[in-house]
Amino acid sequence: MTLRSWFMFISAACNLSLAALAFGFAGGSTLRWPVVGLGLSFFGASFAPLIRRLVGVDGFALIDSFFTATIPLFAFACVSAFVGRTRPLRVALYAHIAWFGSLALLAAVANVSETARAFVQNDILWATCFLVGWLPSMLASPALLIRHWMRSADEAERGRTRLLLLALIAATVLGIFDIARYHGLQIPPLGALGMSLCAMLMSAAVVRYRLFDRDLRRRTVLSVFATVVSALGSYVFITVASEHNRALGVFLFTTVSIGLAALGYELMRRRTNQQANIRELALVGRMSRQLAHDLKTPLAALLGGASVIERARSAEEALKFAQVVSEQAKRVATMVETYERLTRIEPVFTTIRLNELGARVACAVANGIASNKGVTIEMDLGSLELNADATLVESALENVLRNAVEASRSGTMVRMRSEQARGGVVLSVVDHGEGMDARQVERAFLDFFTTKTTGSGLGLAFVKRVLLAHGGTAALRSTLGKGTVVELWFPEERGR
Repeated sequence: MTLRSWFMFISAACNLSLAALAFGFAGGSTLRWPVVGLGLSFFGASFAPLIRRLVGVDGFALIDSFFTATIPLFAFACVSAFVGRTRPLRVALYAHIAWFGSLALLAAVANVSETARAFVQNDILWATCFLVGWLPSMLASPALLIRHWMRSADEAERGRTRLLLLALIAATVLGIFDIARYHGLQIPPLGALGMSLCAMLMSAAVVRYRLFDRDLRRRTVLSVFATVVSALGSYVFITVASEHNRALGVFLFTTVSIGLAALGYELMRRRTNQQANIRELALVGRMSRQLAHDLKTPLAALLGGASVIERARSAEEALKFAQVVSEQAKRVATMVETYERLTRIEPVFTTIRLNELGARVACAVANGIASNKGVTIEMDLGSLELNADATLVESALENVLRNAVEASRSGTMVRMRSEQARGGVVLSVVDHGEGMDARQVERAFLDFFTTKTTGSGLGLAFVKRVLLAHGGTAALRSTLGKGTVVELWFPEERGR
């Protein structure tokens, strides 16, 4: 093979390995499917022209065009997911899907449509349409990464951003060389080199900076790469052998394909079963931890009260602690009811004074974890009132305040405040803790998502359900190294 062919092979191997890593180890990450798509796009845009050069079949050029058309789409999806702006940028993402999806569709039907084939094989027209769609993305994606880098205070997040920016620049700048050749410019084809560098830099971010929110050893990455190289090398050998002995080539191709398909199916089945078992155990474990956490205090009070009643020397003393036991039993019953409301939230509306509700919540949290951590709680709730379910709102606010205190550094302050804004009432909780990265912010309100090793991931999911039941919204803003702001907004018809 020529030097260019080797570059194509290395690019195909690197990007298929990146796609395999994302698929196998990025479960739960918002980057999983965008990176899988980008890796497969780069793989197809590298391997198809390689096979075309080896066997001289023009049909592989159409496959190359199909995968090339999808590269900007998945690249923009990766960037928007990384900076945590998938929802705000959904219109731009839909525009990418429409434009580049149309180009990919034309390449896919070019085998059966002469009109589509004429369009795809017109190098200048194809490259011009590609550039028209790619240019806005080419400018927007680096700008998003640079803006994210400037706003990040966490060094690991800045390191991830730098590597992704370098990967994007390498793929873009060197990819332009290939596009320019379609316009007749006599310059070296460096697109495969750019795609290889992109995959290598993203893999470095995976290993060094935990791009997929989990630790991956270099040995794992190298093992995946070695497996992919072996598989691709086998296909290249079969392709070359089939030129001299077609029967032998067909036999080898069929044998290797069946073997790889069987191996892939078995690995996929085991991986799927393992992940299903892990998710089921994690669900049970998180529910158990959350329930145990919530019931620990009232149960301790119940046991303590019952013990005192057993040793009471007078009816008056026994009656006093019997009232404590009764109150804590009611509290347990309320907690059980709250868990039932997690899937069936039915608000019972009453008038709530925010300063009184906030004082109860602040007192409960301040006397527990806040005092242990040396965190103070400041309230500025004014005299605003809400027409809402007191129990649900109190539970939601307690969840938010407890999270804020747990995330705060010792000696810092957590602030609760309220204001009339956006046609309703906004309750805000502000902490100065470690904060969350952009991908974690996007997933913060999902069921069972947590950044804590002992967390259940039920707190903010419950908060969101409570707000939706009241016709409101829950929002979260966070900056790594600076802190987090959670806002609970109740609409005007619920607020006073």
